[in-house]
Amino acid sequence: MLRETFAPSIPRLLTVAGAPCSAQSAAAGVPLIGSAGTCSAILAVELASPWAPKLAGSAASDAHLDEAIRRIGKRAKGLRLLFFDGDGRSEDGRHKVFLFERGGGPFRGFARRELSVARPALADVLDQIHIGETGELVLEAALSHQASQHPQQQGRDLFVCTHGSRDACCGKLGFPLYRHLCDRLAEPGVRLWRSSHLGGHRFAPTLLDLPSGRLYGRMRADDADWLRDGDAGPARITEHYRGMCAMPPAAQVLEQQMWMRHGMRWLDAALEWRCDGKDDDARVSLRAAWTDGMVCECSGELRQIREAGRTLPESCGKEPVAIESWSLSAWSQSGEGV
Repeated sequence: MLRETFAPSIPRLLTVAGAPCSAQSAAAGVPLIGSAGTCSAILAVELASPWAPKLAGSAASDAHLDEAIRRIGKRAKGLRLLFFDGDGRSEDGRHKVFLFERGGGPFRGFARRELSVARPALADVLDQIHIGETGELVLEAALSHQASQHPQQQGRDLFVCTHGSRDACCGKLGFPLYRHLCDRLAEPGVRLWRSSHLGGHRFAPTLLDLPSGRLYGRMRADDADWLRDGDAGPARITEHYRGMCAMPPAAQVLEQQMWMRHGMRWLDAALEWRCDGKDDDARVSLRAAWTDGMVCECSGELRQIREAGRTLPESCGKEPVAIESWSLSAWSQSGEGV
């Protein structure tokens, strides 16, 4: 049995005026972890770019689809809605719709279903998707039958934000990264897509890796190799990892520490977590289990710190706001998998 206690320091934050928001946050050393957002399901709809800042009103949309977007946003708490551009890879006149849901029990990644939908039916499809009481995706009968014809796919879907109308940095930096990754990661089982906003604009370029649910920021062209095999190493995890969006932010911070400690083996673990306390002041418990029977448990006390005297814009063109970062005052781990 091993028990260890750690008290990581918080990077000093500086204000860098007159630069794009991504350059400012990088120069100031703003930590990425805990910025992944939290969702129980992700709905990704293929629709050609350019996209409007809030998706409704996009060039390839129409009044019916715009209203369906607004309706699903109001009724589906815990759902993250994305548009992505197929860049001409889909069947003519058909649009891919991906449904990812967290599900219950130990988390090994989002379960995935896929639909192929005629363009005029996209609004109706959105209206037939709901979020259940426990965060699961509930499809009306007609749509559920269609989804059953497209069973869960293997492999990965990588979404790179190129949503320039939402944030200039995402448009300027995201597209070159997308093109480079298409060249470097083009292989069976990996699909790359240009997507709408993934949050964390000041960490552009940003990327969402599904079905794992891990988000990354400040990505560079030379990150393709470790992104392919998962051999990131502690330095890259600290520099690029925003967290796993299936988890609340406080749990994301603890999960990052465990990935850095366990390395690539951590990516194969089934995870369970619990957060007690307030959203910005919580005690987190995290349990990892592997198929070989090994188990590791850890816990930590997390507090979100807002430094009113140090500000940066959250997105290009926005007013500066107080920097927020997470303090992990102490954490411990024990079990056979340590």
